[in-house]
Amino acid sequence: MGPDDMKRVELEIIALSHSVSQTQNYAIILGDVNGNREIAYRLGEDLKLKQ
Repeated sequence: MGPDDMKRVELEIIALSHSVSQTQNYAIILGDVNGNREIAYRLGEDLKLKQ
């Protein structure tokens, strides 16, 4: 699939949750306005490597 085959999809926020154990992490569920597709996405601070 090339760039010409891609279409924009309008999304809406279905849910937003805050992690209790990791204070700077959130999960967001996005849904397709014109369909029944959903996607979950995690937002937050990246894991830091131990030095």
